[in-house]
Amino acid sequence: RNNDNNANALPSLSSWPYCTYSRIGCPAPYDNIIHIIFNMSLRKFVLVSSAAMVCIHTVILSRRASRELPWDHPGIFPQQQNEMNRIHAPPLPQQTQNHYDEKSIRRWGCHRTETPFIFVHIAKAGGGTNRRRFAAAARGYDRAEKWWVGKLDDHHYPVRDSDHPDGMRRAKFCNSENKNFQIPYGINGTMVGRSFEGTKPCNATTPIGHAIGCPAVQKCLGCRDANSELCDTVYVGHNWLGNEMHWLPPKYLQRWWLENWSAKASEGVERIHRGFDSIATQGRHQWCPKYDLSRPDDVFSKENIDNTILMECSNLASRRADSDLKQLWGSMARPNDYSPLYASLPLHRVTMIREPFSWLKSRFYWDHHYKNFVCDDIQSAGRQDKGWDKEGWAYGALKNYTLQLCGEDCHSRIDTGAMTLEDAVYQAESNLRNSFSVVGLLNETESFYDMIETRISYMNMSLEVHPAVMEDARHASGHGKSKTEYARCSKAFIDSAFQQRFREEIPLMVSLEHLYEVGVEVNRFQRKELHQCSGGTLGDYTVDESGSEYEIESDYELESGEEEYSEAEDDDRDLEWMPQ
Repeated sequence: RNNDNNANALPSLSSWPYCTYSRIGCPAPYDNIIHIIFNMSLRKFVLVSSAAMVCIHTVILSRRASRELPWDHPGIFPQQQNEMNRIHAPPLPQQTQNHYDEKSIRRWGCHRTETPFIFVHIAKAGGGTNRRRFAAAARGYDRAEKWWVGKLDDHHYPVRDSDHPDGMRRAKFCNSENKNFQIPYGINGTMVGRSFEGTKPCNATTPIGHAIGCPAVQKCLGCRDANSELCDTVYVGHNWLGNEMHWLPPKYLQRWWLENWSAKASEGVERIHRGFDSIATQGRHQWCPKYDLSRPDDVFSKENIDNTILMECSNLASRRADSDLKQLWGSMARPNDYSPLYASLPLHRVTMIREPFSWLKSRFYWDHHYKNFVCDDIQSAGRQDKGWDKEGWAYGALKNYTLQLCGEDCHSRIDTGAMTLEDAVYQAESNLRNSFSVVGLLNETESFYDMIETRISYMNMSLEVHPAVMEDARHASGHGKSKTEYARCSKAFIDSAFQQRFREEIPLMVSLEHLYEVGVEVNRFQRKELHQCSGGTLGDYTVDESGSEYEIESDYELESGEEEYSEAEDDDRDLEWMPQ
């Protein structure tokens, strides 16, 4: 910023995220102006001529765009953005991070190249089929058996990169290799619940606390180099949103933190930066100063998890990082909402959602609740006694669905009483609007694939899948003990009177229905955005001259005996632009 009143004065370093500059001397021809640059990465001042300032100015705009422009601005990933857009960015709003329009929907652009790609798999919402399709979207895919084992062939996803000698990097497929983390319980505080991926103890309650206090060993191909700023992985798993904070490489996280959040000058910001350095294998700072220890490669190995000193170190690091982030986040408009943090990560998350009542009935049979309960006994389904093993089957399922969209930190904060379910619903909604580059609907599966292929350049969802791979892709929930009872339950769950009683007895269903409606809204917005940048070739999407009509064909095959759910009201609704 030029200071006309005092040309020799250097503006406050906190006024620019990356560098501040001031003109020295009186106004002069452009090529004679000298600028002072404070490089926060190098921590020193440098002098550059105006010839170099064109480049510097571009960097300033792009770096500010990644942090201070609205989420729906295409500059959210400046490293891939068109240079003209960088230079001619619109006026920058003030304090965007502290006050943002949580009801807007973010624009992501098309043919993106950021990695990793993460599929947040919500059980009983089409995940089995989607995982296989994502595996088969790679070049060189040749796994008729054990489709989930990426090392069995020489597959790769071509990630365009002009700086790479081959013009591209080679991303790899990874299926459920990363553990889940949760607050431990029990007499000794070491017990954790069970999950498909496996679960480890972690006492952190914030995304940064999870990353620094509970770092996981990188197991995925394409993301194993702890000293790399890249994570070229296509990951699919039941893990909750935000679980990536444990396994993203420390250098990746350090660079992200510096480029997105270092503008808020504080000791806490710097301590978090040092915390990321402490979990790197070549870090300069100790992970556990109390015991003079560096971070082990695998903190939560079978041997280390019984090491009381290491577990104490994990708790101490979690506590420090949690405290630093909470101090920083205290100035935010909603200090209990970490969705802006998740949205700022330079990666792609996608998910698929399903109409709540249809989904809940499927969970009832998939989890074999029919052995102990009657499907339409709302009182037992909605029991809210404290403890996962005491909750009603429906209340527990609805809560987990909400928390999976909210984030792994939400699970920790709910367990410790630091967050209400109302707060969790709010953060989950914000994540749907801003943290998922593609939100798909179960009854529009092919459209979901078309959206992903248009959004992300290295995901070729049109590649043929080996028939043997898809034979058992549909994980049907079954009919329980009786097909007659299954038919009765199917009829009950689409009955409007039953649904209303269910909402009255279990209000959390109202919240989940709201999240589903938000997901549909986001899906429609994203489809229109992607249709425009795909040249009007996005799947079965058609637009008239006004741009308001569309047709969607359902490609979801109902499970045997399952009643069809009608979404006519949604499908007849005009697509309108969301607030920008």
